[in-house]
Amino acid sequence: MKEPWVPEGVLYASPARDYVSYQRTAEIVRQNVCSSSVDVDDVRDTLQVLHRLSLVQCTPADPVRTVRIHNLVQRATRDRFDACSRNELARTVAGALLDVWPDIERDRELAEVLRANAYALHGSTLDALWRPVAHPLLFRTGRSLGEAGFAGAAARYYENLLDVVVRIHNATHPDALTARHNFAHWLGTAGQSRSAATELTGLLEDRKRTLGPYHCDTLITRHSLAHWQGVSSGDPCGAAAAFEGLVKDMSCHLGPDHPYTLKTRVSLAHWQGVAGNVRGAASLLATLVHEMSCRLGSDCSETLEARYNQAYWRGVSGDAEGACVAFAALFNDQLRVLGPDHIDTLLT
Repeated sequence: MKEPWVPEGVLYASPARDYVSYQRTAEIVRQNVCSSSVDVDDVRDTLQVLHRLSLVQCTPADPVRTVRIHNLVQRATRDRFDACSRNELARTVAGALLDVWPDIERDRELAEVLRANAYALHGSTLDALWRPVAHPLLFRTGRSLGEAGFAGAAARYYENLLDVVVRIHNATHPDALTARHNFAHWLGTAGQSRSAATELTGLLEDRKRTLGPYHCDTLITRHSLAHWQGVSSGDPCGAAAAFEGLVKDMSCHLGPDHPYTLKTRVSLAHWQGVAGNVRGAASLLATLVHEMSCRLGSDCSETLEARYNQAYWRGVSGDAEGACVAFAALFNDQLRVLGPDHIDTLLT
């Protein structure tokens, strides 16, 4: 596989510059010379020198595909470090990637390059990103893959992560539980709702046993299980009943205004609509959109999702014209917030 390009933001990110500053300070202290931190200009000057020496391929005009380093140069550089230093460096690079990874991926090319770097880093560092706990970059990469529209690939990615964490720890380790939840989510999104429900059934029991029945993660798993059981069983009344009970538990243990509670109320309204209470679903969602706009913000992804559901059930209940107006307004806001290529924008 060809070496991935590295975006300039990764090289200029605080974790990368802090690491170099620390290494340079240690050397300067040994030489009894005044120390100074590394800034963006220092990084840029260094890249130019390395480019002139043909140690890196550098295209400063391209902020996404800025630097590429041949595998042999990478290997020779890594071999200079002992195992402990390599692990520290691996987590530093992971931190730099995560630092520039946008929560909402408006730039598809940047997201692809960041994922390529994450794959390369994970592949070249063995277990460094898993100890002492999994680095958040591992899970951010899988979410990016799924949100880009590759649900099946995201499921396989998390299945592979699960194999690794089980090998290093065990199947009930917190990182394993997270990987299992994400695997089931993307498995269902890829169309395998029955398999997703089966996975989540086992996960729920493990989370109840290790975290307790009302831990936030346990409640989130109940949410996913209720959804995929509803999809796979064709029993919307059962799904609505499951969400009704979950809303009560979330309101009690997380609070009525917690984002997860509000999101679960959206799911409850949806399944009530599927079960036949169309006007009730549309009315409840109108109330929820107002509450979520006030508490979470009008541009929050959960609020935008609630607006989608509101527009949908508004149309199903007979107000086609009102639904068209609502979808048009939502589409414009999604273009602004999420960008034209986001899966939610395309769905709208």
